[in-house]
Amino acid sequence: MENNELLRKIEQLEQKIKKMEEDGSSGFLRRAFSKTSILVGVTFAALVTGILLYATQITFTDGTVISANEVNNNFNELYAENASLEARLNCRSSFWQLSDGRLCMESTPRAAASMPVAQQTCSAVSPGCRVCTYSDFKIACGNGHTPIINGGWFGDHVGDDQYLYMNQNYCGDNIDGMGAFGDSRQYRCCY
Repeated sequence: MENNELLRKIEQLEQKIKKMEEDGSSGFLRRAFSKTSILVGVTFAALVTGILLYATQITFTDGTVISANEVNNNFNELYAENASLEARLNCRSSFWQLSDGRLCMESTPRAAASMPVAQQTCSAVSPGCRVCTYSDFKIACGNGHTPIINGGWFGDHVGDDQYLYMNQNYCGDNIDGMGAFGDSRQYRCCY
C-alpha cells in the first residue's frame, strides 16, 4: 500500500508542477504585455535610440577606421556647401563684386522702365536679385564706384506707389527723391 500511495502522491505532484508551469508561462506573458510594461519598454527604446544617434555623430579620434564611402560622402557634402558659398561670393561678369562679395551690382544701368517692370526684370536675373536700393548704392560709392544714375530708380518702397529715385549724379548725401512707381527710369539690379 505504501507504494501505491507514493505513486499517487507523485502523480499529484507531477500534475501540480505541470499546472504551475502552464500558469507560470501565461502569467509571465500577461505581465510582459501589460500597458505599463509596454510604455516602459517604448520609453526605454526611445532613450537608447537617442543615445545611439547622439553617439554616431561624425567625429573621429586617433585610431578610428572609416570606410572610403564615408569619407567620400563627407567630402561631397563639403564640396556642395563650398559651391553654395562661392556662388554667393562670385558675381556674374556684368556685375561689380562689392563688400567682400556680399553684394553684386550691375556695372551698366538698364534701360528706363517702370518700377514693376524693373522689379520683374531683376528677379529674373538671379535668385534674390532686386532693384538696387539706396543702401546698395551707398556701399558701391564707398567701394570706389560711381553707380549713380541721375533720375534712376532706387529699389526702396517709401509709400503708396512711391519709390525712391536718384536726384543727383554723384555719390554724396541727399541724393534721393520720391517718384511714382509707374514712372519710367533707368535702374541697376543687385543681389
